[in-house]
Amino acid sequence: MLVKTTVTKWTLLPQLLHQGEEETELYLMTTIAKGNSCENFVDDLEDMVDDCVPYVLNVVKGPISVPNDDIDFLGDELEVRSQPQGKLEPVKSNRLLSLFE
Repeated sequence: MLVKTTVTKWTLLPQLLHQGEEETELYLMTTIAKGNSCENFVDDLEDMVDDCVPYVLNVVKGPISVPNDDIDFLGDELEVRSQPQGKLEPVKSNRLLSLFE
């Protein structure tokens, strides 16, 4: 299986959900490094960090396209944020993961 690794300064939900007018592309991702652990994945960690914590994300599955109506249950979770705001509620998390089945 081909796996793509991405280094980013922050994890925003819209980076994992690319919402179009009618459909949204979803990426199932996992964090494989956070903070100083990212040094193993970049040439210069100082270039990556401003006032945010760096993350290294790994694409597990995706992109998949789903109708926007299928992700309405996320509600406020679709707002743009500069840092992760905690975990999704279990019901929302399970429903989101079910879209990848």
